[in-house]
Amino acid sequence: MGLAIPAVSVMHPLRMLASRRESARTMRWLSNAEYVRRHGARWHPVEPAGTIRWPRPCQFGSRTIDFSAQLPSCAPEFGVLEISGGGIFGTHGSVIGSRGIVLPELSWHGGPSDHIRVPRRHAASRRVQGTCLSLVSDWSYRNYSHYLLDGLGRLALFLNSGLSLADIDYVCCPSPPGTAAATLLDRLAIPPEKRIFATPDLLISADVLFVPSFPAAALAYQPWLPQFLRRALGFTANSRGTRRLYVTRNGFDRRPVAEDVLQQLLRERGFEIYDAHHHSTQPEDFDDAAVVVGRLCEGELVEDAAHIALDGLFAEEQPTGDRAVGAALGDQGEHVE
Repeated sequence: MGLAIPAVSVMHPLRMLASRRESARTMRWLSNAEYVRRHGARWHPVEPAGTIRWPRPCQFGSRTIDFSAQLPSCAPEFGVLEISGGGIFGTHGSVIGSRGIVLPELSWHGGPSDHIRVPRRHAASRRVQGTCLSLVSDWSYRNYSHYLLDGLGRLALFLNSGLSLADIDYVCCPSPPGTAAATLLDRLAIPPEKRIFATPDLLISADVLFVPSFPAAALAYQPWLPQFLRRALGFTANSRGTRRLYVTRNGFDRRPVAEDVLQQLLRERGFEIYDAHHHSTQPEDFDDAAVVVGRLCEGELVEDAAHIALDGLFAEEQPTGDRAVGAALGDQGEHVE
């Protein structure tokens, strides 16, 4: 359970709605670098900027796909921003500095966006004394991929910055989108007594706020992210699984090929039909897999494969930015369309 701190109502709901509608027009934005220069915040660099060298994908069949055109060629510097008096707003974890300045580079959007909505006044607020680390990210409260990679994945940068959870009084966490997701907080050694869970329309502010970078360049996750998650969850680098898993998308809308046809095809080839909703041991299951077939239409469920860095195959029927998950696996991740 997270730390329970009473919320204080400060604004009538109807006025809150009106404030939301105008917030996109009136918000003040600053880049991380400009905010550090103007307001005395501190930037803790972790991963240097540089060229990204993507592994060549393995090709199955005669069709050739140019992945390079859809992946970034360079990555920015990654690090942790330390803000005096900073705040986190809502379940998307929008970062607010002094004087209500919004810092969009720390979000999934990577810059100013109409989708970042921070009102001038807040329906509820919580003030905590001391230091607070934020692991909240856009959609991390409702989507396993965003929760694991975008949210908890920021812990990689924080721990590699020279700081530790012992330096932190509170950790602002996304609300887990399921039972399997909730267990990861314990496995990543985030102390229960330090957890505060982000909720809608709530501003959480602290004396000192630490916010790691979004752990991707142009939505392409970096190789150090799955490497960190694998180590943090206790998996070795040389494990060699034997299971053949198909991660079903039953219950989701985006299914370009009939599910029953695909399942029959895969059963004939020795695959288990794996419904992640029914398994609380997802990291172990993927670690024990030699091959994983997943339909990466929107990223739900199969991102567990990223943090166990399996030797596997991803069947991507409707490719999106999620191909970067497989690319982050290096030569251990393969794609076929």
